[in-house]
Amino acid sequence: GYVYEIVFGILGIVSFFYGVYKLALIKKFTNSKEWYIQLYCILLLIITIYLLVSGKLIGGVARLTAYSVPAIAILIVSCLNQLKQNNTYKLYAAIIAIGLFIGLAGNIITTCIGRFTYPEYSHRIKTYWSTSKALEEARLSKIPLLYTAAVDGDKRNNDAPAPGKIIDNEITAEQITGVDVLCSEVILKVNPEYKVWDPVPVYKIPDTKWISNYMQQLPAPYTAAIVCDGISYAKQQR
Repeated sequence: GYVYEIVFGILGIVSFFYGVYKLALIKKFTNSKEWYIQLYCILLLIITIYLLVSGKLIGGVARLTAYSVPAIAILIVSCLNQLKQNNTYKLYAAIIAIGLFIGLAGNIITTCIGRFTYPEYSHRIKTYWSTSKALEEARLSKIPLLYTAAVDGDKRNNDAPAPGKIIDNEITAEQITGVDVLCSEVILKVNPEYKVWDPVPVYKIPDTKWISNYMQQLPAPYTAAIVCDGISYAKQQR
């Protein structure tokens, strides 16, 4: 997977600049379907790069940039097709294409095996589904969600010696610029059940041992909340 990632990345960079070069040679707009597809892919990647550089998009999270992979793949295919039209590079294009298919097949197989066999998979998938249900119930009930850092899928000690303080905003400037490890609030809010058009008020709590104390710290209008520690969730009254 790592080797394929490097090969795909290098080919993607070369194909991107080659595509820009080919489009720059065109003197006027054309009705060619291939032209429009290449233009779309290049513009999409330019916008994505701009968002990454400006800090509007976190590049280290695959699911936030996954849409760019098909665009890169299309540019690679287009580049190889251009090479095949030249007899000098026809053989090289065929070898690269075969190598890509072999690498892709190996990457898919090893990734699928690794995805379902690594030790933390069972715990993390349970956390994902439980957190999804907790978000849905909180949204439909119009009440806030109290969550612990364990919603990120990692196991943590829940035996706090004393109650702490709830936090209504865990996303720092470092989180926005992508220079820090993703916090649990970011992971919570990229869950598909967190609807940006119908957001759920979320508060991070240090643990679930002192939940009665944390319920008292909620803003006055709220008399109930959903408490989620990743694996389990329940509705609590103030």
